[in-house]
Amino acid sequence: RDSVIVDGHYNAARNFPSVKKFRGAGFDVIVSPSVRNYNKIFPEWGRALTNIENLTLEGIRNGALGSLVSCWGDNGSYSFRQYNLWGYAFGASVAWNHKRTDRKALEAAFWRSLLGVEDSAPLVEANALLATLGRRFTLYDWWRQPMMGLSTSGPVRDKKEPLAAGRAMVDDMDRALDLLTKVDAVHNRWYLDLLTFAALSGRLLADKYSYNGEAESGAGIGILHERALGLHRGAHRLRARYSSLWRSLNHPSGLENNLRLWDRQLDGWAGAVQALTDGRLPQAPDISSRWIAPRGSSKAKRLRRPRSSYIRCEFNVAAGADSTLPEMLVQLMGESHGEAWLN
Repeated sequence: RDSVIVDGHYNAARNFPSVKKFRGAGFDVIVSPSVRNYNKIFPEWGRALTNIENLTLEGIRNGALGSLVSCWGDNGSYSFRQYNLWGYAFGASVAWNHKRTDRKALEAAFWRSLLGVEDSAPLVEANALLATLGRRFTLYDWWRQPMMGLSTSGPVRDKKEPLAAGRAMVDDMDRALDLLTKVDAVHNRWYLDLLTFAALSGRLLADKYSYNGEAESGAGIGILHERALGLHRGAHRLRARYSSLWRSLNHPSGLENNLRLWDRQLDGWAGAVQALTDGRLPQAPDISSRWIAPRGSSKAKRLRRPRSSYIRCEFNVAAGADSTLPEMLVQLMGESHGEAWLN
């Protein structure tokens, strides 16, 4: 009973019964909501603020020690942690005031304090527009090899309309960029540079959606070449800007990993441009393969209990005329541990 339970929930539910359950069992509890920044270009404020407020108030009602607003650095902490400041400020206000928070008034005060502006309205609107980049997992599409199409977890997952998503994102990001140029910050002007980078990133992702949509609809080589060339050049510029911002705000460790991801993206667009220049449609670099998986490996069943699986698969390989065997690749994926044996 000397353990402290950190009870983490990241959904926008109204109630969180586990807090009362842990307290009833005699444990001290710290509730832990999230800014919902993981695997995203920018935090998803809509559900994040509801999650922070409801879980924190649940903790207050049940005598929790406090609230720990969490963020995650999935895939190299690509999303700048400074984007999370509004979520932390909101979480602090809820935890200290013990009542429902006036979000509009608090956010206006937040921007006035952080940037020293008299009129916070442009920042409030821009922040909401940038939060649309937090819908689904935009980093999955952001880093995805350009010719692989769209991920099944990104913003286009449900409607599967990349052209429509791209057009909407262009409108949102252009509006955000226009609003940010009108902000006359007295303090912390570097934060405007960060917000501008997020908007430019959204703009580049919108162009990627447009490329994918036009490729799916059978657009001509000339149109795709123009798109791919623009994306390659835009990614070059944003890579340099990202590196500069990282070095101005963070220690250098961790930057190299993200720059490698940038370089892989640039290589993908360079290959597409070259193929289209040669009059060919670029091909996805995937390898023809088949899955071998245990029964009952769907998410719902997997979450019920930890499982170990032993999978045995027999296959025959025919030698060529010179008695040599063809090259084969096996990829093994496991939650925490995996071993593979051949013969």
